[in-house]
Amino acid sequence: MPTSRTAPGNRSRAIFLAMLVAAIAGRLAILLLLRTHWGWQSPYHVVYFQRPVWFEPSVNEYLMWQMPGYWAFLRLLQVQPWNLYVAAPVIQTAFQILAIAWLTYRLAVLAPQRLRAAAVLAAVLGIDPWLCDTAISMLPASLTASIFIILVERTIEFCDRAIEGTNPPSPVLVVSTAGVLGALGTYLRADFATYAALPAAGIALLTWLSGGRPWRSAVTYGLAGAFVSGLLVVALLLPRAAYLRVHTGSFTLTTNAGGGGLWFGLGEVANPWNIPNPESGDEPIEEFARAHGHPFAYASKQSSAFFASLFLADIREHPTALLKVIVARLHRVMLGWPPSAVSFAHDYEMAPEIGRLGEQLRHEPWYRLLWTREYGPWVVKQLGLRYLGTALLWLLPLTALWYAARRTTETPALLIPALAYAVGTGVFVLVHWSSRYGQQFYWLGWLGLYLLGEAARRAAVRQIQ
Repeated sequence: MPTSRTAPGNRSRAIFLAMLVAAIAGRLAILLLLRTHWGWQSPYHVVYFQRPVWFEPSVNEYLMWQMPGYWAFLRLLQVQPWNLYVAAPVIQTAFQILAIAWLTYRLAVLAPQRLRAAAVLAAVLGIDPWLCDTAISMLPASLTASIFIILVERTIEFCDRAIEGTNPPSPVLVVSTAGVLGALGTYLRADFATYAALPAAGIALLTWLSGGRPWRSAVTYGLAGAFVSGLLVVALLLPRAAYLRVHTGSFTLTTNAGGGGLWFGLGEVANPWNIPNPESGDEPIEEFARAHGHPFAYASKQSSAFFASLFLADIREHPTALLKVIVARLHRVMLGWPPSAVSFAHDYEMAPEIGRLGEQLRHEPWYRLLWTREYGPWVVKQLGLRYLGTALLWLLPLTALWYAARRTTETPALLIPALAYAVGTGVFVLVHWSSRYGQQFYWLGWLGLYLLGEAARRAAVRQIQ
């Protein structure tokens, strides 16, 4: 990427304000365009009104099923005289819009020749229906998705400085930034801890590919940076863990949901143990747990240990089963889906219009239904958004392939979107995948498209010269 990084103070503020206005305009557009859908909330959100840790006399144990960050966020809003179902989505959306503006501001500063393109990207990310749905949903992902955008922005900035070489970021700055953002996200969702590896991994990969460091040095830097960033995340989680140790007698860094998630995830494909598909809901694993003396599948330390041992025993019995489910997840992470709010109504029930559309598609091709008043909008919202989401995900490896094909002339920054997606979804590929997990990352495809545009601009300049 171009290395012009500084701008006068007034110009910097003007650029950021332009990105902010573009993102707000895009968000208002999608809110109006799909206004009938944004009132839906996942029924699962109500569990975040409960305390993240409580004593359960029936099992004589403190239960820890969620991280405290999002519960504290909702509690803070409940103290105020506001409607929680209005205040939470508005604040979450505002945080996300600021993160989008900050990311696109950074891109505009790094490539001042493409200021308009950065503003278009800000508007596109604002209008992105998956980011909009994520921001409105009263779930921890509404906040962690925005933190992840900031983490990607920091990675882009650090990688650009490292490739340029004149003002590389210090290892302390990289590790502290990754660790603090990682810990902040982990207090909201336990899986966010793994995202702290992104800045160090990005710098190691890009500096090696640009010739800035030999591969051994790059591997050492990446592994050491990711490890130390993870240690910082753990260190920032220790105060809560120490508090829980004193008050509950149990030392827990995150939650007690890991064992249940591992075992239940084996049911994502046909398996020799007849584990049900977790997409059918949590009732099957809860019934199984109760039948084996564990009434709390995702909250008890004893239950987590039981399911972890069961998972290991099953894998030892059929080692290929884990490989089979991971391959299935790797396929599914590249498939896009419409935003949840566009698909569901009330509980997790499909909107009735979708059922009627499915019946019509058995008799009529989609391109004929597209032009009908009754079915046309739903063809766009279901099929159109599904295939758009899939296209955005496939833009990630295509962007990486573009760099591989033109390595001598292109910047390795083209690899950042694919690397960010790999880091963001890696923990889900190993433990459990659901289509709703991926929608907070679809925007990386738009980032990849922006970087491809920058690559095309540089190629045109080289031809003229």
